[in-house]
Amino acid sequence: MSGAKPAAKALGALAALAALAACSTAATPDQMTVDVGAPASVSAGAWPYHALSVGEVSGGGQTNPLWFSGVSNDDFHAALTASLRNLNFLADGGGGYVVKAQLVNLDRPALAADPVVIIAPLDMNVTATVHYTVTPIGGGAPVFDGVVGTTGTGEGGSALTSDGRVRKGVEAAIRANIAEFAKRLRAQWKAD
Repeated sequence: MSGAKPAAKALGALAALAALAACSTAATPDQMTVDVGAPASVSAGAWPYHALSVGEVSGGGQTNPLWFSGVSNDDFHAALTASLRNLNFLADGGGGYVVKAQLVNLDRPALAADPVVIIAPLDMNVTATVHYTVTPIGGGAPVFDGVVGTTGTGEGGSALTSDGRVRKGVEAAIRANIAEFAKRLRAQWKAD
């Protein structure tokens, strides 16, 4: 009979961890934001220094607490705006160009929902695919129109549960995506 108590405690602990893992939390804008001074940043006098404003951001969705961490349009908009400000792309009162972003796909590992791996310290890779367009405020052909795909990793030791690692992977993927967009924009800008 004494062997049943440890087994019951172990099952109870697993059930508690499974319940904890079932409470997914959304990615946060501050963790999706590219830092000041990142390699994609521009300095005064370089193009597109203070040339952009952020327009519509679409394709995101609210996080379902019973599924995986997600990215809302508002949070992605906030992260994109803060990142472009940190990289010196964002104009103070509205720039000559507007950037729009559509989150095309957020590929999170289905393995993360497996009860067996909820507490296993596995890395969780997330891929974010975003379609960006940059157009003149007054209208006209885009100066940039492209799809950017990046992967971020929530490392095994970075969070207790697989959902926590998925959230960290989502945040890393979006942050890397914004940085890659900025890098490509500088390289491919079609301004007159």
